[in-house]
Amino acid sequence: MFTDFKQENLKKLEAIAIAIENVVDERWDSNDKINIYIGACPIAPRFVKSKSMILPYKLSNSILLNWATHEMIHFLYFKKWQNLFPKHNYSNFESPDPAWSLSEILVAIIGNNPRIKNIAKSEFNIYDRWKEIKLENKTLTEIFTAIYNKSDNFDNFLRQSWNKFNLNKLLNG
Repeated sequence: MFTDFKQENLKKLEAIAIAIENVVDERWDSNDKINIYIGACPIAPRFVKSKSMILPYKLSNSILLNWATHEMIHFLYFKKWQNLFPKHNYSNFESPDPAWSLSEILVAIIGNNPRIKNIAKSEFNIYDRWKEIKLENKTLTEIFTAIYNKSDNFDNFLRQSWNKFNLNKLLNG
């Protein structure tokens, strides 16, 4: 059961890291190290500052790869976010902050970009509790996927998504 997940998947993880760079239009720093620990942890905490995560050992290799990809997207996404919204800091990247909530929705959309999805061989989804939420008779995924598909670059996608998300929070509390 205890396999070296990172070693088995090193080439895939490296390819995914490059794909994330290309999709998010943000580069990893040359000294960035992504630390993936597999352990007896029932949840999967991630630590943005250290670019580290702990994944539960009981999961299949494909699920571990999906979860690792999800967290890697977060790491570069939040770097991009800080560049676009410099008033935000690491505390904004944790639940229940609105910036974190939006990131969880957008990470699924980013992960389903074919450049990432074709390497990870996995479908990325939002949390079950958000799947049924509808705004303007559309699911959150439909709303933000439409913004993603219409955006001419990733920066505009984030700005437009944040504006849409904040407008909804203003209107609906």
